[in-house]
Amino acid sequence: MRVFATHDHADFDGFAAMLAARLLYGGGEIVVGRPLDRLVHAYLALHKDRFEVAEIDAIDPAAVEELVVVDTRQRRRLRSVAKLLLARDEGRAAFRIETWDHHRARTDDLPADRERAEPVGAVVTLLVEALQRAGTPIDAASATAMALGIHTDTGSLTFSGTTPRDAAALAHLLACGASLGVVRDTLRGGLDAEQQQVLAQTLAGMRRLDLRGVRIGVVECAATGGGVGLAEVVSAALGMTELDALFLGWRTASGKLSIVGRASAPWVDVGAAMTALGGGGHAGAGSVTLRGDAAAAGMDALLQQLDDAIHDPPRVRDLMTGEVFCLDAGLTMAQAEVALLQRGVHGAPVLRDGAMVGVLSRRDIERARGRDDMDRAIAAGMATHVRTVAPDLTLDDAHRVMVSHDIGRLPVVDATGAVVGLLSRSDVLRTLYGESSVTS
Repeated sequence: MRVFATHDHADFDGFAAMLAARLLYGGGEIVVGRPLDRLVHAYLALHKDRFEVAEIDAIDPAAVEELVVVDTRQRRRLRSVAKLLLARDEGRAAFRIETWDHHRARTDDLPADRERAEPVGAVVTLLVEALQRAGTPIDAASATAMALGIHTDTGSLTFSGTTPRDAAALAHLLACGASLGVVRDTLRGGLDAEQQQVLAQTLAGMRRLDLRGVRIGVVECAATGGGVGLAEVVSAALGMTELDALFLGWRTASGKLSIVGRASAPWVDVGAAMTALGGGGHAGAGSVTLRGDAAAAGMDALLQQLDDAIHDPPRVRDLMTGEVFCLDAGLTMAQAEVALLQRGVHGAPVLRDGAMVGVLSRRDIERARGRDDMDRAIAAGMATHVRTVAPDLTLDDAHRVMVSHDIGRLPVVDATGAVVGLLSRSDVLRTLYGESSVTS
């Protein structure tokens, strides 16, 4: 007998990976722990006859020849098959263990006879690739479930850990008949009444922290019931803020603390913070459940781990043009136009006696041409209410200034007010897209 298992509180990636593994290995029993992720629970309620799940108590450990574990390698996150693992430890069972994972390795990982672990956005991607190589057909219902696994674990291909392989696997599933309608309807189910209540508590009670320029939200809520889909709440709350990451702690009456984290920026490694606390995850998402003294330390322990989980985000000083071409305030519009054309730029700061007094753009010159003012000094037509940024400002913050004020270039000034650089749209675009071909 072959058994397939995933981590406790199985999400769509874990569940879909078990379905894919059962196809790849040619059959076996799927075992899941309770409770399930809310979306998975609702999906299984509709597809119960299509995707049968076995009860662990009905499985004789001595009859198991192979255990295939997906989306985790941590034994303590496998309570659904703890009975099998204990029987193996005590010599009452002698099955092989194979694992499929996309999380970083840990010293307490489950010893396996064979491991497959690669850094993709969703573990089901690895299994879809294996099914492709084996030429195994995937029916439409299974392809839809696997597509849901990729969508949920990659944020519909938007999380920073998403790879081209995830997109290619999703394309293959669409070719196999995955229903986008079912995917859409499943994912847009919205938050239920209890989740909406937790969302309101999260937004109202959130502490906003600035850690080296990275915006972090931290909140702890008291549990009001069971089975709340915290991951969906955190994702919803994160999408309603301009935070780089959000961590929600859910403390039960018994003192147990579950922490779920999500990140929208690549410089916050949620998985690293959760792993340090004894949980798991990847760069964009992670979780941990703490008990006893660890739960009592709770969110304070999380804060101690966050510093190591944050990479310094790109800052203005890293991207700006250091040698800034400036115009003298005494030039005429006609002279300034020639100077801008010669330098191949769209605008420049204007200095008087070494101090910046404004910015002149080609649009200002065109307006002066329309008024027949090309012989007037540029000081009469330049923009004098100039937005500037400091060298240590993060790129995200500078980007927001550009967007909110529709500014194409920002003078960078130091604490003395001296112009030390210029940040342009092109600098931002090169960082966003990694393209050296973007022109000013």
